[in-house]
Amino acid sequence: MLTGSDDEFNPAANSTVLARRIPGARLVVVPGGRHGYSVEFRDEFNDIVSSFLAEHSVAATAC
Repeated sequence: MLTGSDDEFNPAANSTVLARRIPGARLVVVPGGRHGYSVEFRDEFNDIVSSFLAEHSVAATAC
């Protein structure tokens, strides 16, 4: 799960609840990120998503 700490539309606390209820979920909170954190913090967002994809694409090919 990925969220911004200052998102007023989808508060980070909601993501915390969801992450606790989804087995194996991991939560990353972008400090200072609002609802458009993927644009506001483009580089951080891209790094987080790229790392996730790299981690999971290796696992998928090993199956």
